[in-house]
Amino acid sequence: MSKFVDRVKETTNTTGTGAFTLAGAVTAFRSFASALSTGDIVPYVIEAANGSDWETGFGTFTAGPPDTLARTIVTASSNGGSAIDLAAGTHEIYVGLHARSAKPVDYNSPVAITAASVLTSDAAGRHHVCSDSGSPADYEVDLPTSGMSVGDLISIEMSAALTKIVTIDAGAGGSLIDGERYRAMWAKEKALLKWDGTNWQKIAGLSVPQAAKISYNEGPATLVNGATTFVPLKTLVFDTAGLSNLTDGWLTIRRGGRYRASFQGLAQALSGHVNGWEWNTRLHVDTVIEQSNVFPWPAPGTNSPIIETTSYLDLDTGQDVALYVKFTDLVGAEEAKIVTSGNTFLVVEEIPEW
Repeated sequence: MSKFVDRVKETTNTTGTGAFTLAGAVTAFRSFASALSTGDIVPYVIEAANGSDWETGFGTFTAGPPDTLARTIVTASSNGGSAIDLAAGTHEIYVGLHARSAKPVDYNSPVAITAASVLTSDAAGRHHVCSDSGSPADYEVDLPTSGMSVGDLISIEMSAALTKIVTIDAGAGGSLIDGERYRAMWAKEKALLKWDGTNWQKIAGLSVPQAAKISYNEGPATLVNGATTFVPLKTLVFDTAGLSNLTDGWLTIRRGGRYRASFQGLAQALSGHVNGWEWNTRLHVDTVIEQSNVFPWPAPGTNSPIIETTSYLDLDTGQDVALYVKFTDLVGAEEAKIVTSGNTFLVVEEIPEW
């Protein structure tokens, strides 16, 4: 990400097209070293001693001695956009905004994206809106890297009616978006991305957590003593992102990340209830038990304990999250049943990290 600092201007006696060796601050201005640290990228302007040659770009500062400013990207020049070949003399170089460093985003003329797309450098300064039209499935949008200038901005917005996952790919050459190659976006989400010459950074935007809750409403179902039983949760309470599989009775993750999962189950005794019963609720991800809770089922009374449990899980796209229960009579062979009520449910809520 480029940096801007005020009143920084130095002379340089550099010749050729290589990095600038900085020779000291011009009167009434600051030196680069007084305002920057090694590795900082700044928009620069250099005016040659001959009074006619000039160049703008983004330079990377390195503290010396001697202090230098590398020509990281040349954006424009009197040499047709290429680095100017400096002759002998005392030239002036300073930190200053130019056309590419101050390029805004045009939100008045959005670019529609309806299917897999590969953006080019023409996308810089443009606002893009992704929708379902034209794409029957989730799709990918590749960001540009070639031809981009440090500080270029790209705006991406997901339409409110979007039902697909749109994966943003950082592009070729090992580029990343805030440390990751891919970022998945969903309805109503927004990201303003800034190019720093190597990677993309989200500098503004909106994240919308994916969440769903399903419950049991299928009528009484007998639980076999000592057996682990899958509970099909086929009643929708809410679903913001199409996670619920009401045919099979579980939730399927559509975007990998960190999630909070809450669950509980309610059962009733079918016959005489004595001490020595246990009630076990289990959260499964695919076939793996992620959380198992065993509670004593105190007598007298017909209802099992109703205790909500919360787990924090790192889940991958496509994983299934389901509720299982286990009733155990430790002293006999009695039976219990899951009953229709709002007390047997499963909730997953995404914890946004980007």
